[in-house]
Amino acid sequence: MNATQPCSAQILGALLVATTVLMVPCWVSAQEPPPDAQAQSEVRQRLLTPAFGVRVGGYGFRQANGDRWNWFDCRMDGIGLMGTLDIGQHFFTELSVDFYQATPDVVESGMDRVSLHTMGALGLRMFPGRVFSPFIQVGGGVEWTKVQMDEHTDALRVAPTAFMGFGGEFRVHSRLKVGVGVRFLAMLHPEHSHDGQEDHDHGGVETFFPESSGPQKIDLNFAPAAQALGYLRYTL
Repeated sequence: MNATQPCSAQILGALLVATTVLMVPCWVSAQEPPPDAQAQSEVRQRLLTPAFGVRVGGYGFRQANGDRWNWFDCRMDGIGLMGTLDIGQHFFTELSVDFYQATPDVVESGMDRVSLHTMGALGLRMFPGRVFSPFIQVGGGVEWTKVQMDEHTDALRVAPTAFMGFGGEFRVHSRLKVGVGVRFLAMLHPEHSHDGQEDHDHGGVETFFPESSGPQKIDLNFAPAAQALGYLRYTL
């Protein structure tokens, strides 16, 4: 009887130690706090990352003048505000509002124009985690434009516009990006003569003076245009 008592005590002691060891992970797990709102917000931020920025740019329409082809007809310069929303790592959406006006040489040639663009776009970044990442975009929106030409009645239009483009973005800081882009657009273009008083007293700049006298209607038709942009973007 006395011989079995130490053996039973050893068995009970071993069982107690084993039970304690097995209960420790369960107790530690029970003490860990459940995911809170901040953790859930961090997960959502990785999926949807907003940003905002400012940009400057200019565009011109394709012009055929003899054997010379260029994209400097009716040139416009402007500035705008943009907001982006990254969806995951590669895809992003963009909303923007830009204001453009005719360049001084275009105004001197006889035409003045102002335009307000409201655009939306869907894009794809190639290498979002690197210092430099190329991107592509497609999008469209609405243009409000007012055109004034000598000896013409003013034209005011609201019309759709569309574009496709590409560019690249540099990471200056973890939250600050600098980018450039090129777009090809379809938008309204004022019809005008490419001859007559062209290159007269304007240093080769095309003029818009009509050959006949009296007020005329300005015809606006869709035409291809090329645009260059530079921007700063800050990630929230």
